[in-house]
Amino acid sequence: MTKKSSVVFLILLCFKLASAQQTDSLKKLPEVVIKAYLSQQPLLTVPAAVGTVNYQQLQIQPDFSLVPAVNTIPGVRMEERSPGSYRLSIRGSLLRSPFGVRNVKFYMDEFP
Repeated sequence: MTKKSSVVFLILLCFKLASAQQTDSLKKLPEVVIKAYLSQQPLLTVPAAVGTVNYQQLQIQPDFSLVPAVNTIPGVRMEERSPGSYRLSIRGSLLRSPFGVRNVKFYMDEFP
């Protein structure tokens, strides 16, 4: 009898503990707009070398990788040596890092 009553007690205890969980309090946050390194001047007047890859150029690429799309920019050559390790050559200067290419900013939909 004690075994049966202990099983019933454990089941009731489990139900009690499960019902003691607090319900999630969801909150709707306001819209967040992030803008970084944006300029309101045309690309032709920016005093820097700027290359862009638009949505249509990304759609015609065979892979889900940015490598072939970046290679369409004149003077830029990008290689994926292993997953997560990229090699970037901009006008002959090689940049390489296992944690991403440093000091070169890539933006997609205004996100770095």
